[in-house]
Parts: sequence; structure tokens; C-alpha cells
Amino acid sequence: MSDLGTALSALSDQLSMAKDRLATLLAKDSMRLHPLAELEQRQRAAPTETRTPLHQIDDMKQDDFEQVIRQALEWSEYHIVSAAPKAFEVARDAFKGLVFCDHARHPALKQCPGVEQIAAAQRLAAERGYSSVLVISKLRFISHPAHRLTEGRAPAVEMIQRFDLQRWLEWGEGGFN
Repeated sequence: MSDLGTALSALSDQLSMAKDRLATLLAKDSMRLHPLAELEQRQRAAPTETRTPLHQIDDMKQDDFEQVIRQALEWSEYHIVSAAPKAFEVARDAFKGLVFCDHARHPALKQCPGVEQIAAAQRLAAERGYSSVLVISKLRFISHPAHRLTEGRAPAVEMIQRFDLQRWLEWGEGGFN
């Protein structure tokens, strides 16, 4: 009997360790799967309207690009307070901000938003009393001089460039924080 008791005790200890290990593994899986579950939930809750794929935006004119950005802002539950060429003043809850649309038709592979676009966005935000501006561009990179312009100056500049723009327009993720 004592051999049986010893064996049962050892099995009980192993079962307890296995349960602890399983709980740890399930917690790790939960942490890894949680962002995926959130993404799926956002995609399912996303509006059923047809989204505009990025490759279609490459052929758009400035006005059409602005209309797509307007729709994306509305899908993201922003209210358009006012609109001007290349810019939207937006509000959501207590937040108010400025969105500047930098559109380049048929961009070159290495073309990037330059100092002129960033400076124009900052100037417009300052004129309207905003502490920051969101610059939306379908280009891939920001030029080094333009990047320097975004650092440590007011109004602050937040960029949404090509791949973040794609996530926002096609999948409903991202946008203006």
C-alpha cells in the first residue's frame, strides 16, 4: 500500500505542476492572441461600405484623395468641423485637431513629403491655434530635412504615411490619435 500511496503522491505532484504549466501557457497564448482578437473585432465592426485600396489612391487627384480621407475620418468617428483645400479641422469627444492631406499623383518610388508640405501644415495648424497637426501622405518616406522640421517644433507633426494609410483606409485601423 505504501508504494501505491507514494506513486499517487508523485502523480498528484506531477498533476499539480502540469496544471500550473498549462495555466502559464494559456496566459501566454491569451496575451499573444488578444491583439489578433481585437483586430478581428474591429474588422467585423468596421463599416460595410467599400473601402478604397491604396493602389486606387495612386491615380487620384487631390480632391478625390481628400474625399477618401474625409470618409476615413468619418468612419473613425471624427466630425469634420471645417474643410479647406488640403486640410480638415476635426473633432471627436473633447479632442480637436487639424488634418493636412499631402497628395502626390503617381509618386516616384523614392519621393517623400518635403519641407514645404510639413511647413505648410505647421503654419496652418499654428494659424488655427492647434498644438499639433496630422499630415497624411501616400508616400513611403519623409525627407531628412522634413523629419528634422517635425522634431521639437510647435505645432507638433504626426505623420501617417503609405503603410499606415493603407492600414487605416483598407482595414480600418489607425487614424488620428
